[in-house]
Amino acid sequence: MVLAARNADVDALNLGPQQIRRAAGELGDERTYALSGGYRLTLAEGDAVPVRANDHRSRLGEGPDLLNGYRAVVSQLAEDGRVEITWRTRERGQDDA
Repeated sequence: MVLAARNADVDALNLGPQQIRRAAGELGDERTYALSGGYRLTLAEGDAVPVRANDHRSRLGEGPDLLNGYRAVVSQLAEDGRVEITWRTRERGQDDA
């Protein structure tokens, strides 16, 4: 894990490991998405993606909360632009594998 103060720094830091993982054959198809403010985000199947802001869905009866720091893996990039992610869950006290 690497921490950075600005989004531009995060983007620069993420590019290196993503290129290394691509060269090692760990990533699948990729797509670049346009974000607000002129930013762009490139995701590849196999990328780990973090939640960056709390989303308290349980308060609205819409499922479990998504909290800052939770991570998922991009499992599929659909032709229509949707991103499918897979969550890894574990029970309290379960060791990391």
